[in-house]
Amino acid sequence: MATLLAQHVAVDALRARARERRLFDRNTTRQALELVAANTATPERLAETRRRVDLLQSALASVNRDRSEAVVLHDVLGHDLAEIARLKGVSVAAAQSRLVRGRRDVLAWIRAHEGME
Repeated sequence: MATLLAQHVAVDALRARARERRLFDRNTTRQALELVAANTATPERLAETRRRVDLLQSALASVNRDRSEAVVLHDVLGHDLAEIARLKGVSVAAAQSRLVRGRRDVLAWIRAHEGME
């Protein structure tokens, strides 16, 4: 039993590391980061980006929790449907349904609230 548990922990760690490598480049130099920071981002653009992030966070918090979790797990953290199904204890079809409906709900919420800030 301990061996099986250790294998699962190791596989989960490898998957997490693979997801992290897809999202973050650890080999980025300081100079490259400075070039990104020195781009044409204006205070107005940064404020608009912050407003949109806040709107997304509000949308995710306002819709069905299972659906918003599926959206975050898939679209933000990079889990595939099989991983989401395993993490949430549901079938792959249920995970896919939650993802599709979650995206739909989040977009509808954003459209309904976009001009209300």
